[in-house]
Amino acid sequence: MTTTEEVLRAWRADCPALQKIWPEGPVSNWEGLTFGDAPSGDVLLKIHLPNQGLTSVPAALCAIQSLCYINLTDNKLRSVPSELGTVDWLSYLNLERNRLSRIPHELGELTWLKTLHLAGNPWQFRNSLPVEWRWDGELRQNGGCDFRR
Repeated sequence: MTTTEEVLRAWRADCPALQKIWPEGPVSNWEGLTFGDAPSGDVLLKIHLPNQGLTSVPAALCAIQSLCYINLTDNKLRSVPSELGTVDWLSYLNLERNRLSRIPHELGELTWLKTLHLAGNPWQFRNSLPVEWRWDGELRQNGGCDFRR
């Protein structure tokens, strides 16, 4: 089983942009991460990394089931892993102003997702939305490409 620390250290190792803001040392001190206490130790609750020049999100990040908030706005992401659809507690996802041309169908499986921000990506959103993806039978659009359940 991969630990949260192992996932974050591997992401850092593969991403020069993160190496600039995440020094060697305890991951609990890394910028943009919020941890909460749990009986089994610290759990990662939030990733807040806007405007960091990120080009990828590792699929292994999705093994961190405690995540409830991810903000990756103003980066250079061309895709996000379909495995994000398995992060059970994810309720907030901000992917505004990246380079996304589509979103994975699997994001429709996020039962706790309440807010999804997608504006500012180079696509025609209405033609990119998977037809299978419906929240409670319909999508509610709230200004541009921001969706709330």
